[in-house]
Amino acid sequence: MAIVIYTKEDRINISKAKLEKNPWDSSYVVNIKRKMKNEKRLIQGEVCCYCLRDTLGEGGFALHLEHILPKGVFGIYIFDLANIAVSCVRCNMEIKRRDYSFLDENLHECAKNKWSHKVYDSKNYAIVHPNLDSAREHIDIVSLRVDGKKFCFYKKKTKKGEATFRYFKLKQMEIDDLDILQGISVSNPGGAVPEIVERIFDEATDSESGNKVIGDTHQFMDTIQDR
Repeated sequence: MAIVIYTKEDRINISKAKLEKNPWDSSYVVNIKRKMKNEKRLIQGEVCCYCLRDTLGEGGFALHLEHILPKGVFGIYIFDLANIAVSCVRCNMEIKRRDYSFLDENLHECAKNKWSHKVYDSKNYAIVHPNLDSAREHIDIVSLRVDGKKFCFYKKKTKKGEATFRYFKLKQMEIDDLDILQGISVSNPGGAVPEIVERIFDEATDSESGNKVIGDTHQFMDTIQDR
């Protein structure tokens, strides 16, 4: 597995960038950020750090170097590798943006201007932290294909996984996938949802154990139809 580290030259360039008004946009770190994105993508296994959706083949504009603690608020951590991951546009720009409500409120003010190791303690985050947590211990994604179309379903394993599911509105992504399976517009729900769900349940088995990945069709249908 690739490990992102800064070389001596990187550190010199970062020091120069920090002297500028907008360090992250400095010409001194352009190559560093490019290298960082490529290596972070490998580490994450070509998935978004939040929704875990496949990013293989996605272009640079569709993926962002994401600061878990937003750089506009927590600028002191702007080049900390533990505070950076690769996310999809939806999770970064549409959902999270500059929010940090998921951080322990006791750190909201004290950690802004003075570097604190406490921001790198997983216990201080309500949602899965891309670099401090093993995401799939808390939430997993099951990808299936029905008639050549992809459907993704999330398995929430812990409270932190549940919180991540809610925060990034992943239920809506499940619903959108079902709508696409039906061949309908996302803005025009309805149709043969029950029949498609039954097919998904029939095919959704764990490759190792042979057990059903999704446990209860009726419970799942209640969740999906609660729009």
